Order: sequence, then C-alpha cells, then structure tokens
Amino acid sequence: MKIVKLDDGEAIVLSMFLTMTTRYRQEEAAACRRLSEERDADGAPKFPKMAANAAWWERADKMLEAIRDRVDAAPREEATE
Repeated sequence: MKIVKLDDGEAIVLSMFLTMTTRYRQEEAAACRRLSEERDADGAPKFPKMAANAAWWERADKMLEAIRDRVDAAPREEATE
C-alpha cells in the first residue's frame, strides 16, 4: 500500500482532472467494444485485442472514479506549526 499526501490545491486539481477525463475513458471503452465486434469475411475478429482493451478501460474508469471519490471524501489534516 502507498500513502500519498496532497495539499488542498493538489487534491482539487487531481479530482478535477479525473472528472474532466471521465467521458474520454468511457468513449475509449465504447470504441474498443465496437471494434471488438467487427469481423473479417471469415468471421474471425478483425481486432482481436479490442475486447481486452475495452475491459481494461472499463476497469480503469471504475478505479479512477473510486480514487476521485476517496480524494473528495478525505479529511483535511490540521496544519501544525
């Protein structure tokens, strides 16, 4: 396990970036899923690795959404000076 501390500004930028790229990740998964369904004349998959790519994008999207939720819900540490 890794523990990473972010200051408030870093946490906001990370959360914003993850939010802004959500649609991109979902569109990549959908595009890979569509390509995985394409077939050659003989019925073989035209792009055999696309189903695995779609699954990867779907897992990554869920993972990144969970990370964003954890960043947003993390308590603030009181400054000690």
